[in-house]
Amino acid sequence: MGGLLRLMPVTAITFLIGTAALAGLPPLSGFWSKDAVMAAAQNNTLLLIVGSMTAFLTAFYMSRLCTIVFLGKARSQVSREATEVSWVMRAPLVILTFGAVLSGFKFAYGWFINPEDLPHPHGVLPLVLTAIGVAGIVAGYVIYRGRDKDPIKVEVLARKFYVDEVYLCLVRLFQDGLAYFAKAVDQLLIDGLIVRGSARLVSGVGSLLRGLQGGNLQGHVFLFGLGVVVIIYLITITF
Repeated sequence: MGGLLRLMPVTAITFLIGTAALAGLPPLSGFWSKDAVMAAAQNNTLLLIVGSMTAFLTAFYMSRLCTIVFLGKARSQVSREATEVSWVMRAPLVILTFGAVLSGFKFAYGWFINPEDLPHPHGVLPLVLTAIGVAGIVAGYVIYRGRDKDPIKVEVLARKFYVDEVYLCLVRLFQDGLAYFAKAVDQLLIDGLIVRGSARLVSGVGSLLRGLQGGNLQGHVFLFGLGVVVIIYLITITF
């Protein structure tokens, strides 16, 4: 992409305002929400450090995105021929932009929540957070202005903190492991023992009893005679 500010001004301006809100610049909504979150964590040094780093990275990433997409020169024929979106998309963008600008003020939310119930930062924390957001925006613009390639070659960033690799390992470990276990239970217990095992048991008993019904008259007479002898023997022993 590139150079879309001139070709898509409404999209670009609304996107830039949303970026400023995400970066936590006053008086946009992100400034108030970020300050409320950080105020709740202002007594925890570790949370403040992590939150500040996240705020910087958010502002830096969004500034990088805006610099590459909307500023500079077009980098493809598609971006050179880009046109503004229709009002079906522009209307939601404008409405959301008004929300990004106004929703942090008390008149926008005071009718359903008491502003005094929200945490408020004190001291220099709001100024520090604003400075962090500005630093992230300036860093993203300075580093990526006029660039056709990523000037920062950090492996952990290029690999997205190895989230995909970790996810694949978890999938293989848990999902595939569960699948193999379910397959073993199905083949050995359900299919092998319960379903086919019961079928083999019935088939075996039937085969055994089938031997007693061979259709041979001499065999039946022999068995009948043998049975009579056994009964007489048992009666003789008993009495």
